[in-house]
Amino acid sequence: PVQELFFESHKDIYETETRLHDHMDSIQNEHYDLELLLQLKQGQVEVPQAPVVTDYSDAIVVPKHTVEDKNAMVLELGKEKTNTLNAIKDFRRRLILLEWEHRLLALQASDFEERTKDVHMLRVTKDLQSVLALALRGPSGGGGSGGTGETMAVGDSRQAAAAELLERKMEHLAQSLKAKTQNFKRQFQSVRAQIATRSSENALLEEKLRDLRQGVKQREHIRRIKATTSAPTKPQAPPAAAEGEKPQVGAGKAGRDEGEIRFKEVQQRTHLLELVKRHTKEIELLRKELDRLRQRTFPTFVHLYQSHPANPDASSGMA
Repeated sequence: PVQELFFESHKDIYETETRLHDHMDSIQNEHYDLELLLQLKQGQVEVPQAPVVTDYSDAIVVPKHTVEDKNAMVLELGKEKTNTLNAIKDFRRRLILLEWEHRLLALQASDFEERTKDVHMLRVTKDLQSVLALALRGPSGGGGSGGTGETMAVGDSRQAAAAELLERKMEHLAQSLKAKTQNFKRQFQSVRAQIATRSSENALLEEKLRDLRQGVKQREHIRRIKATTSAPTKPQAPPAAAEGEKPQVGAGKAGRDEGEIRFKEVQQRTHLLELVKRHTKEIELLRKELDRLRQRTFPTFVHLYQSHPANPDASSGMA
């Protein structure tokens, strides 16, 4: 019994000490955990507001300098990202500029090739040969040793000959271009007149074909009406003709005439369809020829890249 009392008293002491510690902890918490009434601005409260009473039991008050430090960090990160985007933009701009210069050089190369082809395909006429011979001959110098004045005179005469050569060449090219343009214009007008003629002929043929179709429909309708009206009036076969009596051939002749008329109409319709197809093919050929002539007379921009084009970014900025 003494031992049991000892254990019970020890247990009571332990429980009492536990309650005492808990009570001391609650006193300590109540001493520091106080309810304070804080006055804050409207924008500083980020707790969702309730319709009636807002519960701030789990709200946390953050110091102002902490929020400012976070904002400064966000601004710094945003500035770094902006700098990265600017670097990407500059790199992309330089890349586009290099691609534009590459396309420019490619176009200039194709322009030089086209000019070389034009020089190779230039027809050398007698006038052009005389101009070239005059340029190659040049002025003949006299005397043994020429002075400075004579050398300048020879140079001026060569320049004058070269200028005359260029003027004659330009005049020849202008006359050739004018003649070719007039020839192409005449061909174009001729093809246009042929197209107009074929179109009018096709319109007339189409109108005639419509009339013929209408006539065929009317004849078919009349034939059906005759067939329906003559069908009930055939109760039996006609009696055989007596000896010495001539057979009636009116109905057979009328049938043959009607068959010949239909045959002629079918032939005429087939002929008209063939004419329409042939004229359609001719019109297609004429249109192709007209397109080909237009392509031959289409202007080539050979002097497009004589001067270096401006920077597209600079031109867009000026616009």
